[in-house]
Amino acid sequence: MRKVISVLVTAAMFAVFSMSTFGQTLPSVGYVLVGPKNDGGWSMRHHQGFQSLKKHGYKVAMVEMVPEAESAKVFLKLARKHDIVFATSFGYMDPMVKAASKASDTIFMHATGYKGNDKNMDNYVCHSFQARYLTGIAAGMLTKSGKIGVVGSHPIPEIIRNINALTIGAQSVNPNISVNIVWINSWFDPPKDMDAAKALLDDGNDILFTTTDSPSVVTLAQNTWKQKGKEVWSMGNDAPMGSNGPDRYVTGMIFNWNLLYKHIVDQLAAGKLK
Repeated sequence: MRKVISVLVTAAMFAVFSMSTFGQTLPSVGYVLVGPKNDGGWSMRHHQGFQSLKKHGYKVAMVEMVPEAESAKVFLKLARKHDIVFATSFGYMDPMVKAASKASDTIFMHATGYKGNDKNMDNYVCHSFQARYLTGIAAGMLTKSGKIGVVGSHPIPEIIRNINALTIGAQSVNPNISVNIVWINSWFDPPKDMDAAKALLDDGNDILFTTTDSPSVVTLAQNTWKQKGKEVWSMGNDAPMGSNGPDRYVTGMIFNWNLLYKHIVDQLAAGKLK
């Protein structure tokens, strides 16, 4: 199973994949979220993707807010009841490798990682850097200060790749634009997220991005405009975040996991997942 499943998911992508499953028992699905299912970003979009499988007859079970250090035992518990188990955070990679070696009859799928095996574990990722490049162009066209601020989650390859794409996009408009990052080393911590966004705003960044699962940058941009009349724009991450700042929200990368998860479990149901 060394083949990496890769798909570009953007707001502009629409596709339909279907297959007949009449007369066969569909595989049951377990999945683990690193944050709450209603975080407004990454975990929420994964949750929505898995829940969409229900209308196609699949049974799904979820465990949310699982610390990465405690995830291996959660994977094994799900493996006892389900045919395929999904892990939706980079930090789940090594724990899932461990779990896969102990539950050979279950398929394990890890999001955004790079480790697997030839028997029962693979990984998958979205080409989100392509969407980030486009949002970078938009940011480059809007900024007046020439400074773009990013609230960084964790400095892992995927996140750094996305920030690089954002930078390249912005500098394609104006080579003198700078992109400034404040790392909070968390996927979902709204108070730390807001503090980082405020620090970036105070430093003169007039476009605010986030790579976390919280819409804090959008909320801050809206409140700054409403309360102080200061022109600052925001761009979201993972999910639609415009409702948190309708006057100061530009755009954002949006994942649609429904299509990919339907494809993977359909392939498993048909005995074609390799």
